Amino acid sequence: MLFVACGRPDPASGAGAARRSNPVQTIRKFLSASFYQIRTRLLLVVVLAVIPALVLTLYVGIKQKRQAAEQANREFLNVTKMVASEQERVLNGAKQLLGVLVHLPEVRSLEPVLCDPLLASLLKSNPLYANFGVVDRNGMLLCSALPFIHPIKYADRMWFRRAVETRAFAVGDYVVSRTAHAPTLTCSCPFFDDDGNILGVAFAALDLKWESQLLAGAHLPEGTVATLLDSSGNILARSADPEKWVGQPVANTPFIQSVLTLRDSGTAESPGIDGVIRLYAFTPLKESGGSIVGYLILGIPPDMAYAASNRMMVRSLLFLGVAGAFAVFAAWVFAGTFVLRRTRDLVAAANRLRAGDLTSRTGPDHQFGEFSNLAIAFDEMADALERHREHLEQLVATRTAELKEVNEELSADIISRKLAEEALRKALANLQKSHEQLKASQMLLINAEKLEITGRLAAGVAHEVKNPLAILAMSLDYLSRVLPDRDENVADVLKDMRDAIRRADTIILGLLDFSASEKLKLQPGDLNSVIEKATLLVRHNRKSNRVELVKNLAPDLPPVAIDQHKAVQALVNLFSNSIDAMPDGGTLTVSSYFKQPVNTAREAGAQTSAQSLGEATIVVVEINDSGSGIPPDKLSKIFDPFFTTKPPGKGTGLGLTVTRKIIELHGGSLQITNKQEGGARALLLFPALKAK
Repeated sequence: MLFVACGRPDPASGAGAARRSNPVQTIRKFLSASFYQIRTRLLLVVVLAVIPALVLTLYVGIKQKRQAAEQANREFLNVTKMVASEQERVLNGAKQLLGVLVHLPEVRSLEPVLCDPLLASLLKSNPLYANFGVVDRNGMLLCSALPFIHPIKYADRMWFRRAVETRAFAVGDYVVSRTAHAPTLTCSCPFFDDDGNILGVAFAALDLKWESQLLAGAHLPEGTVATLLDSSGNILARSADPEKWVGQPVANTPFIQSVLTLRDSGTAESPGIDGVIRLYAFTPLKESGGSIVGYLILGIPPDMAYAASNRMMVRSLLFLGVAGAFAVFAAWVFAGTFVLRRTRDLVAAANRLRAGDLTSRTGPDHQFGEFSNLAIAFDEMADALERHREHLEQLVATRTAELKEVNEELSADIISRKLAEEALRKALANLQKSHEQLKASQMLLINAEKLEITGRLAAGVAHEVKNPLAILAMSLDYLSRVLPDRDENVADVLKDMRDAIRRADTIILGLLDFSASEKLKLQPGDLNSVIEKATLLVRHNRKSNRVELVKNLAPDLPPVAIDQHKAVQALVNLFSNSIDAMPDGGTLTVSSYFKQPVNTAREAGAQTSAQSLGEATIVVVEINDSGSGIPPDKLSKIFDPFFTTKPPGKGTGLGLTVTRKIIELHGGSLQITNKQEGGARALLLFPALKAK
């Protein structure tokens, strides 16, 4: 029976063993599926590698930086107090010196003969001071180590007023000494008679140049800027750029306001008086009595103040970088082992599919993880694409034939529309050009009619009025000879009448020029010579008005057909108008040059004649002045006869009218406009003679 039991297996016991092994296989499959998920792998690697190093490094680095910064603030404030004690020692020395000085009989005598030599000797042995002196109870200077000529009163000085009010040692504010003529900080001490009344005040003026040198020579950390203020916020000394800052009031600077308000020691990182952000330590300066007489401020760049803490932080960050590099390396190794291989397979299959190989497949070797699901989905997508390709090719062929037919119809329609648009554009351009030419011709005709009518009227009036004016002039000459000279009123009346007749004669001459014949004696000539003659004729008027002449004349101007006399007359009119527009002086600039007729359109806002210059080379005379210009509302009227912007009695209103007529008779054009920078500009355009 025993043999049988051992030799024959029990079917029931085998089935139980199979059932006991199922949970193990289930757990194994679950762990395998979880392990193949990319999210689980990368998260596990990064968390294990980075989190401990990151937390530890940041905590230690931030704590060390905070401790080092606090230590730097304390040490810098201690340095400030040490330097301030040196400044307080100087003030206490001045107090002791004045305390001895006011008990000397030479000083108490208030006699300059006795105390001046004593103060001069004292000044020679104390180079920190700019002057010693004694004033009476009213502030009048009696004795001084430095000589003075005129009486000097110091009743307005803060050191005098404070010493009289407190009846004790006092320190003033920043002042420029009236005897030493240098920036000083004055200490003062009153002295009294037997009844307790103030006899006078002795003072010692500290030389602030020595203070700046003492600050610059102090053993301070590298890059430190030291500033010494008085109680009102004026700079007494500064180690950096003392010439620029000493004496400057900076009480309104936000940082200085906080220092003056606090009235105690402290530190702050803030923009200073020069706008540079520094770590500042400040402390008040007190004389031995305890009153605040000033402030000492030391500033150092934050990067130098926190150099030690920054080095600690750099070391911490370096450690963090090493830890991060280790984490990146670990992630790189694990990702290459568990991720990149499957990624390369998918990328290679996708590239083959993109190249047109619709038979490309990935063939996953397992059924777990996101990459396997992605590979299966990719293969299914490739199958679907391959099935639909033939169907798409048939649709494309059909649609291509239809689109080709429609495209041919659209192309013909587009070509016909473009031809029609081009024809319409040319017709509009020709119409606009014809409109502009018609408008210019109309303006020429209107101006010609206006000038002809005005010329005939001016000629008739001039001839009718000139003869009576000649009779009036001869009558005035007769009256001036026969009337007695005793009556001054008669002489003044005759002079006024003579001036009125002369002005009327000037107007008549302008009318005659305006109505003169349009025939000119044109000859080839150089416009530069015309400019030179015209500038000589206005030289006296220009110099009397303090107007500077600047000439920029091109040496190679083409010749033009000009009437020398009329051209000079036109330029003189324009020069005179420019000079009259600069009664307080200015600059008159005359330029000449030539240009090809690419664009002769007038400037925006310019007043011009409608003369056309054709296709000839243009010779230009440009006149610029620095006067007040022409009022914009009057610019369109400047060529009207008898219109002028000058005061009554200063112009006839015919100068520009005659000038424009002369230029147009030369076949040219005149443009006048205002300049943006101020003043007026006149452009005279002449057609150059064609070369033979």
